[in-house]
Amino acid sequence: MRRARRETHIREVQLGTPNRENWPNYGRGRRARSARLCDGIVVAPMPSFDDLKALVQTFNEEWSKLHSEPCSRVGAWRGIVIGKDPKDAQEKALEDEYLRFESTHRYRVGRMEEATTVRLPMNLEEVPAFTILGNYEQCAEQLAWCRDQAGLTPVTLNIHNTLRSLSERLEWIEAFGEEVIRKLA
Repeated sequence: MRRARRETHIREVQLGTPNRENWPNYGRGRRARSARLCDGIVVAPMPSFDDLKALVQTFNEEWSKLHSEPCSRVGAWRGIVIGKDPKDAQEKALEDEYLRFESTHRYRVGRMEEATTVRLPMNLEEVPAFTILGNYEQCAEQLAWCRDQAGLTPVTLNIHNTLRSLSERLEWIEAFGEEVIRKLA
């Protein structure tokens, strides 16, 4: 909306009507429309890895019908929890308040889980379906899968188990950079 000023009278001018059908969402039809309307895609908040791959595939198939080069921005959000192994990381994830999807959680209250979209995993037992878990090496392998198998260019990470003290956080970030990012670069 743009506001046009005329002396002291302000009037609102509608520049375009939002079309709910074209908002990026999880439905495969909406991903196909996104490929026709947008110059990139970010799948968020976090559907399962299988649904993520299928949605990106749908977007890329439709994109390739209209463009000669692959899309340069195909991204997704993923949670990441570092532990000794995936089981240890999952136990740590269960302690994180941001991974709790009770009936009052904003995803459900905001009705983001609609019948026309892919299902969002919202049970704590399903954390491995949508979160990168494990030690640094295992996390690097899962991020490589996101890049190589799902076709993502960037992956935005929600880091869930950062430590409390500044020195522990800096150590964690440094280790993540050396053990994960460097392997993927």
